[in-house]
Amino acid sequence: RKEYADEAAQRGINWQPDTVKRMVRFNQTIRTAKVSQYRQGGNIKELDELLAVERHTPAVPAMVRDVPRSDWVDYQDLSFNRYESAQIVQDKSASDGAAARMNGDSSTWAVQFKLDKLPKQGRWELYASVRVDAAANHDKDVGAKVGYSPPMGLFNPGLIGTLNDGQYHFIKVPGGPFRYDTDQGKGIYIQAPGEKYVKYVYVDRFIAVRVPDKH
Repeated sequence: RKEYADEAAQRGINWQPDTVKRMVRFNQTIRTAKVSQYRQGGNIKELDELLAVERHTPAVPAMVRDVPRSDWVDYQDLSFNRYESAQIVQDKSASDGAAARMNGDSSTWAVQFKLDKLPKQGRWELYASVRVDAAANHDKDVGAKVGYSPPMGLFNPGLIGTLNDGQYHFIKVPGGPFRYDTDQGKGIYIQAPGEKYVKYVYVDRFIAVRVPDKH
């Protein structure tokens, strides 16, 4: 609904979304049809929580503040592939007020980003915006891994001491620069450490930055 509101504002349209009425009608339809999941492993309660999230326009990251707007892309949480515990939550620390959150005690690649989301032209470096909610006294332990597959084992770690301050930090995706690719066997992943001392891993967004073509 924020994207519709932004488009209406840009076109000078006085658009009244009437979100409450639309949500009532949508929920009635879902329940009448007896829909139980909206994604694999995602129940309707989770969908209700996702649709309740309010968003705002994200700030431009410092890393691309002086980069032409045509040379970087902001991919927010709705662009991610999510599995198992990963769900969209309201998060005031996130750039647009929302993030994907996964359980820290799981080592599943619960948040993934596929290369068919990239522009069809150009080469791109990718950066993941991540934070963790972890117990004290684990600063030197890994809080999250940002990786690319294939091959297995290609990742950059983020330490809890860096990621546990309530703010998001960018971690570069290894293996780049990347190109548009429809092969779903390839992709970027965020992996929680699978440890009880990490409650949650949050992923706000990915930033893609164009790399000049070689001549």
